[in-house]
Amino acid sequence: MKCLVCKKEYPGGECPRCGFPEVNVMGNYEEGLKTFEPVVKAHRRRFMESISLGIVTYRWKDEDGTIVLDCEEKVPFGPVTELVNQERWIDRKLARIPEESEIPVTCYISYGREESNISVSLPNLLQAELQQVGIYVTEDAKFSILLKNEAGACTRSREMELFL
Repeated sequence: MKCLVCKKEYPGGECPRCGFPEVNVMGNYEEGLKTFEPVVKAHRRRFMESISLGIVTYRWKDEDGTIVLDCEEKVPFGPVTELVNQERWIDRKLARIPEESEIPVTCYISYGREESNISVSLPNLLQAELQQVGIYVTEDAKFSILLKNEAGACTRSREMELFL
């Protein structure tokens, strides 16, 4: 069964991600969905308040002449309800990787009860400057990762679904 609110597949009962109950109605399926649509929308709004988005950054260090991973850090953009229809940028500058035409970014989506990771690539900027990573979330629960440099050049990833 697929949750009407967050689209998670689950065996039935209550959705383990958002807590919306399984809905069974008699009669016409489409008419039943229209009846429950306001309830689904209200639950989705409340559930969206518990979702946050961010990226994972990596720091490297030199260890006896070999570059090794020092740490990875989750950097939040914030709650989804604060991100809809606006660009939000993390407030740190990141080094540009000049040899790459595409930049892989690991995003995390925290649903309150669970967390998912999604990887996306976005076009690298050609200018050799520090970069910032941002996000744009649409009203219909899709998001894109943004990349800009100090000169104002900007690229964006493909749109991804918030509810995986």
